[in-house]
Amino acid sequence: MARRFITTFDTPLLDVGFPTFEERVAATDVKQTVKGMFFDDVMKVLGGDATPYAAELIAPARSGRYLPFSSYPLRDHAVLAYHAARKLHPTLSMREGVRRLHRGNIEALARTTVGKVLMSIVGDVKSGFAHLEEAFRVGRSGGTLAVQTIEERAIEVRFVGANPWIDCSDLGTLEGMGSFFGKTFRTEVDLETDVDGSFICRWRDLD
Repeated sequence: MARRFITTFDTPLLDVGFPTFEERVAATDVKQTVKGMFFDDVMKVLGGDATPYAAELIAPARSGRYLPFSSYPLRDHAVLAYHAARKLHPTLSMREGVRRLHRGNIEALARTTVGKVLMSIVGDVKSGFAHLEEAFRVGRSGGTLAVQTIEERAIEVRFVGANPWIDCSDLGTLEGMGSFFGKTFRTEVDLETDVDGSFICRWRDLD
């Protein structure tokens, strides 16, 4: 189902008219993976223990610890991120909680060795977007991401075959990158399907 909406950093997302947690989990491609570095902040919120959610996971970390550059099912990350978001933001909608949690993804990448190298050659939000495709390939497998400059202060990011959380998790990731470089976004979202969509990010300096 196609969906369109416009949001700003402070406009809360609502769940009405969007897939439920259970529907999203069922639709997440079990072959897609994400690097362990993105589990760090999630696991901190969960107290470092994924045991209560083990029955929902495909491949829990054997040692209980997610290694930064090992690959794990994206579906497992989505499940744990959902529970972390509910713990952090119990009064917010599912989509808004997940969105806020994922705003820290760029900082998580920046703490790694590869991320430090990437960030060392990135000086502003435009150059950050220029390296977003590379960062996507480093962090995940499955789906594609393409970036195009459309105006002086506007970038289009297009996801194809990504995951059914793009309307909140990937939106949050993009907004987090804006914050990392001192910008706030107004984002025009055009979802062609649950896993394909265009995000036009227009920015201004943070007050």
